[in-house]
Amino acid sequence: MQARTPSSRVRPRSSSPDAQQERPTRRQRLIDSLPVSSGEDVVKDEKHYRTDGDCVIQVQRTLFKIHRYHLLEDSGSTVFQDLFSLPTGDVPCEGQTDSDPIIFSGDTVEQFRAFLSFVYSLPSQLQINRTSVDDIDKLVEIVPFAHKYLLQHCLRWALESIEHVLEHSAPVLSETRYSALLRASTLCESLHEGVSQRIAELIKFQWLTFIETDALRLAPALDVAESFRFKSFLGELYILALDRFSTSSDPTRAWIEGPLSGIGANHQLRIFAGHWLLAHALQNFFSVPLMGKHLPTCPVSSSCRQWTPVLWAQVYQGFRRECLLMNKPREIFQALERLKSTASMIFYRHRALVPCPAGNEIFSAVVAFRTTFIDQLFALSPHTAMAG
Repeated sequence: MQARTPSSRVRPRSSSPDAQQERPTRRQRLIDSLPVSSGEDVVKDEKHYRTDGDCVIQVQRTLFKIHRYHLLEDSGSTVFQDLFSLPTGDVPCEGQTDSDPIIFSGDTVEQFRAFLSFVYSLPSQLQINRTSVDDIDKLVEIVPFAHKYLLQHCLRWALESIEHVLEHSAPVLSETRYSALLRASTLCESLHEGVSQRIAELIKFQWLTFIETDALRLAPALDVAESFRFKSFLGELYILALDRFSTSSDPTRAWIEGPLSGIGANHQLRIFAGHWLLAHALQNFFSVPLMGKHLPTCPVSSSCRQWTPVLWAQVYQGFRRECLLMNKPREIFQALERLKSTASMIFYRHRALVPCPAGNEIFSAVVAFRTTFIDQLFALSPHTAMAG
């Protein structure tokens, strides 16, 4: 059998005229890969197709004709500056005609319209204190667009406007809007950590408040908190769910048509186990008496060692009796917070410079109780999957 020579594996170069053409540039390959709708499908935007514009942009199936200056004026972004400075060679420059627009891939018409409403607004219209609940949808659309193209001035304005609306209006928003706002704040956390974290905390507080008053449902919030891995927020929601489950007139129907309807399987598992975990955590909390070992090392006057143990013993025993009579899990955590406040008054009054170590022990025990309980709920997660 004749051995195959190495040359037989080499594909001969085509001599056709098409093959002799120059390889497409990176820019041309990117343009060719974008989905382009047929001319019959493309429509002009009613508001932002400006006859005096100098740049035609296609977003999805909509054409916009705007002024290029507005894409270049944000000094924090080089994306559009690089776009318009790329050499085109013999290829006509894009964006000059409707038949050859600049195509924005991955963006939505709503996002681009919201961005244009920002750049074409008057300075007086962009004052943060003038934003209201009606602007929330527009602001939510601006954030991902400004983040994608590094439009820092626009992004900062949108985030601060969202914070202003949430802080001063406290509106009852839909679960979809709260989820979108959380997604926006999480997206920008690496660029604007402070304002993004404040937005997230405001959303979680307001969302929980409206769930408590039955203005919003519990199930969507549980799924969103799980997806974003907001452990503290999810813990608050589980405590509220435990409260409703324990006070339900028919616990067997609570999952179907009661206050816990629509909750997924993994959340149900945690709520079912939550009652036992809470009782077990309380048993451990009471089995180890607080205070005592730190008191002899108290750096303050001897009066602390004389009257504090008696007073604290009365408070601690009262707290223990109170917890044993409680039916609602949330009341137990509220009692723990009161216990911490009482400890602050006992141990830190007139001792700001050198506090008694016993007070630190109590604070640490209360924080550890809550943290351990929530961690134990999360430990059940691998045993089941998210519903749906």
